[in-house]
Amino acid sequence: MRITLIDDSIPFDGSTPRKRSIGGAEKAFVGLSEAFAAKGYEVTAVNRCESYFELNGVRWLPFDAPRPPDCEILIAFRRPTLLQEIDDVDQRFLWLWGPLSFLNKAKNQVLLDRYMPTLIYLGETQRRC
Repeated sequence: MRITLIDDSIPFDGSTPRKRSIGGAEKAFVGLSEAFAAKGYEVTAVNRCESYFELNGVRWLPFDAPRPPDCEILIAFRRPTLLQEIDDVDQRFLWLWGPLSFLNKAKNQVLLDRYMPTLIYLGETQRRC
């Protein structure tokens, strides 16, 4: 299975948690990417990393690089706008982090209606909000 995780926040990559402090959200992004790779999935992480490289089974691509041509699962991290970054995808997920009020904005509702992603919550409390 080919999985792509995408984030457009700050520069980090799979080696960053071992080198310097980063936020919990970024650590979770690295951790999930590596966990999928450890299970044998083909994993690409697209974010603001400086350059392409592979680490712990994860291919890290800079945000401005061409997107992977074959993607079965797309996991957009925190932003509904990232759901539209790859056209040909079998399943889309939106991994939510923090307060969910931004989902009520019209532009985000349009994207949610268009792509119908499965929403990934941090926990039951967040899901109920």
